[in-house]
Amino acid sequence: MKKIKISFIGAGKTTTEYLRVIKKFKSCEVVGIVGKRILNAKKLSKLFDISFYGKNIKKMLKQTHPNIVIICVPATEVLKICKIVFPFNCISFIEKPVGINFQEYKKILFFKEKYSHQSYIALNRRYYSSTKKILKEIKNDSSKRIINVTDQQDLEKVRKLGYDKKSIKYWMFLNSIHLIDYLSIFCRGSISKVKIFKKKIGKSRYIDCRIEFSSGDIGIYQAYWNRPGFWSLSLSLDNHIWNASPLEKLSCKDSSGNIKNFRLSKFDSKYKPGFYLQIKDLINVYKAKKNSLVSINSVNQTMKLINDIYIKDEKI
Repeated sequence: MKKIKISFIGAGKTTTEYLRVIKKFKSCEVVGIVGKRILNAKKLSKLFDISFYGKNIKKMLKQTHPNIVIICVPATEVLKICKIVFPFNCISFIEKPVGINFQEYKKILFFKEKYSHQSYIALNRRYYSSTKKILKEIKNDSSKRIINVTDQQDLEKVRKLGYDKKSIKYWMFLNSIHLIDYLSIFCRGSISKVKIFKKKIGKSRYIDCRIEFSSGDIGIYQAYWNRPGFWSLSLSLDNHIWNASPLEKLSCKDSSGNIKNFRLSKFDSKYKPGFYLQIKDLINVYKAKKNSLVSINSVNQTMKLINDIYIKDEKI
């Protein structure tokens, strides 16, 4: 049986994490890797036995003929890379976000349709064992859901990490997407009403957003910018409340006050959380098997909601 050929665009830490996972799938073969820093690409090619490495994307695609291309580049580069990749006959898998803002995202969708390209987005928190466990347990619970998501971002730390000005300007798309996407994961129906409260407190900002869905579910998004905070998720049902804080850990409390804690899956303990099952589903996409991978079209609600919260009337 022929192996599934995979190539990488980007040779950073995220690519390394994916390579560790793919190494465990005997049906796959990584045939190429390119990166802006060719020494990084060369290092990974030796470490993971990849025959092609370099800087030229088109050259790699033409020589390696990959079935799947995994794109792990800075958000500012995604649109440019998609324009190069989409004309080729392959499946693309893009590390979030798909475009640095909502406008770029829509341009990427345009090119996807133009070339009838099959493309997916990597949102690994959808594959956390905590997320999967909640979805499984509440599948048959018809009660209205109240989802409370807490976000925290510190732009001073982001600057110190060396991110460029454009990435910092649209940091909500680069990082808050992880939290805001939980509303699309757990809330049923379409968004019917959004109410936003913003308050500047010295050098920091507080945002409180209430989102109503056509199903009757309610999403609450709270964000603390430039002050300490935790990433967390709680999901309230008639008889249970689920809590993930940090997001990788999970507990459930019932109406009698009983609390149950859940363990991480072996995959989330061994690899970067969510990555193993995400790659497994990517392989299932290629094999036309059942999967839960997120197409770039289906993340429209999340991208638009980020835009509505942060960009529509003012920028944080």
